[in-house]
Amino acid sequence: MTKGPRLLLAPDTPGAAALLARAFAADPVIRWLLAVDDAEYERSGPVFFTPMVARSHRRGHAYVLENVEGPPRRPVGIALWGPPDVPISTPEEGVAFRDALLDAAGASAFERIGALVEAMSTAHPPQPYFYLSTVGVDAADQGRGLGQTLLAPVLDRCDHDGLGAYLESSNPRNVAFYERLGFETVFHAPIDDGVALEGMWRAPKRVHP
Repeated sequence: MTKGPRLLLAPDTPGAAALLARAFAADPVIRWLLAVDDAEYERSGPVFFTPMVARSHRRGHAYVLENVEGPPRRPVGIALWGPPDVPISTPEEGVAFRDALLDAAGASAFERIGALVEAMSTAHPPQPYFYLSTVGVDAADQGRGLGQTLLAPVLDRCDHDGLGAYLESSNPRNVAFYERLGFETVFHAPIDDGVALEGMWRAPKRVHP
């Protein structure tokens, strides 16, 4: 049983990074980027996601969905958003991400992240929007419809304020889920053999007074 998502707090960061690593354990882009075996991924996955969680927390738009049955409560989903009024990443945050990537996957990952960033930067919309940088439901809790609940607070705000939302899907299995939430594919970017990103845009829905 879950309630609506709450804002993520700084002490939640390690657990949130570990949850995202579990959620993305079979993601084709993340596994291609890190290029580590399953045993090493248990260590490197949380290292990779930690600066992403911290960046979104600083912007006030990192959300955690909890299973409230228990005790203890446990997080089941994380959503990381970037609001329209701040840069996606600062130079200092870029350094933190670089260091985390080096720790997680070694220097060989820098060429792969360069290709990934180039593909991502070509199609970001020019108008203001909320950017869904990462969303994940724990592997053990997937298939329960929790993703829609997790994304609802920001999507509702987008509709209320007349703002769009944008994301890049790194797994083709997730495209249909995003389409049900109103996203449409606006570009397809092949990255490497069998690895691609789908840029998806959601126009705000009309909210009646």
